[in-house]
Amino acid sequence: MLRRWNGWKKEAGCFVLLTNVPGEGAAEAMEILSLYEEQHGVEQDFSFLKDPAVVHAIFLKTEERIEALGRVLLISLLIWRLIERKLRKHVEQTHRPITGWDNKPTTPPKALMITSKFKNITVIRIGPMRNLNRALKPVQLQWLHVLGLKPDIFTAEPRAG
Repeated sequence: MLRRWNGWKKEAGCFVLLTNVPGEGAAEAMEILSLYEEQHGVEQDFSFLKDPAVVHAIFLKTEERIEALGRVLLISLLIWRLIERKLRKHVEQTHRPITGWDNKPTTPPKALMITSKFKNITVIRIGPMRNLNRALKPVQLQWLHVLGLKPDIFTAEPRAG
């Protein structure tokens, strides 16, 4: 990172970094710049939301519904990014990969991988009882563990709000 920072400084003559994050000194500035560089994933997600195939497929009659959908999508993206962050932090802290695509170990896990791991899980509800259509596989249990979730997440009674 420092090499890139110095390269930018030489190329531009000076590098202005404006932020509302408190801090002083080059160390804090480089950390803020590093965090800013990591925002590309969020930008990719926003480009997905702006995709004409997604936007044109949705028809809403009122501004309130459009705003509500926008909020739901933004909250969904936030959850998506938090899942990815949790997965990557786990790999970073344990120094062990988790099972990714095609059951191969991966060190930069993607949140999209979780959709493939749980796509065939169906919750069957009969009265107050909830059951899964099949037992969870070891790889599914691994992902739940990494995310800090218990296997009964699918079948436990919802908590009263």
